[in-house]
Amino acid sequence: MRKHFFFLTIVFALAVASGIASAQAPQGFGYQAVVRTAAGSVVASQQVGVRLSVVQGSAEGTARYVETHSVQTDAAGLFTLTVGEGTAATGSFAAIDWAAGPYYLRSEVDPEGGNNYTLTTTQQLLSVPYALYAASSGSATERDPLFAAWNKDYNDLTNKPTIPTVPTNVSAFTNDAGYLTSYTESQTLSNVVAQGNTAGGQLKGVSDPTDALDAVNLRTLQSVVALLTRRVDSLAAVTRVPAGFVDLGLPSGLLWAECNLGASTPEDYGNYYAWGETSPKSDYSWSNYAYCNGSYTTLTKYCNNSSYGN
Repeated sequence: MRKHFFFLTIVFALAVASGIASAQAPQGFGYQAVVRTAAGSVVASQQVGVRLSVVQGSAEGTARYVETHSVQTDAAGLFTLTVGEGTAATGSFAAIDWAAGPYYLRSEVDPEGGNNYTLTTTQQLLSVPYALYAASSGSATERDPLFAAWNKDYNDLTNKPTIPTVPTNVSAFTNDAGYLTSYTESQTLSNVVAQGNTAGGQLKGVSDPTDALDAVNLRTLQSVVALLTRRVDSLAAVTRVPAGFVDLGLPSGLLWAECNLGASTPEDYGNYYAWGETSPKSDYSWSNYAYCNGSYTTLTKYCNNSSYGN
């Protein structure tokens, strides 16, 4: 009968990383072991049975939780599992009171994959698995007698800030009972003009001001009106350019088409035309050219060489 033993490494770092990354600590921690024969050869790529026990008090203490696994070793004889996720044989992993330690992990293995376990080792669980305990603590007892006696009433505090009383009126003024709620303009510009130079401190004598300040105001107003008129005329000139054309500012006022004749976009070629003709055709040949008699030697227009026509 072959004898086996195995070396193990408990990967507590897995429990730490998972506990930090989530609001709830994981119900388990990582465990790895390498299975070797008595001769030192690894038990590679083989199904093995594993039994793990969480023992309380001492290495020979009471097993508070026992679980079993059936795992596959890799080419190096290594298997990996999570303590707390096996098939429970005794107790509940979630019910372990980690505050009642110390706790030890007893590991047993059957290299043949069954349940004929060989006691391998027992190792004390140190700080990392107790993140599970920290996750379940969740409460504290108040030890300060003054705080415990306080009934949490705000009025019992000393040196409280003075909070001003919010006034019942709309504003903090005492005379806001008749505040303005609405307003309707009853005086128009024509009323002011009609009063002329008798308009008191208002702008008066609009057409022929007698006051120096009013005269300045009138000239300023006239300048603004003239400027706005020029701007409006300029905008009107822009809007007069019909769609499909561009104003290049030519002295003649001639507009430039946005596209070639027959084209729908600036990139299109558009229609094709024979020289001097103004309509496109489906076929272009000497027989249907408007300015010849059937051949290129009988041109009737646009020709200054008698060899090709007249």
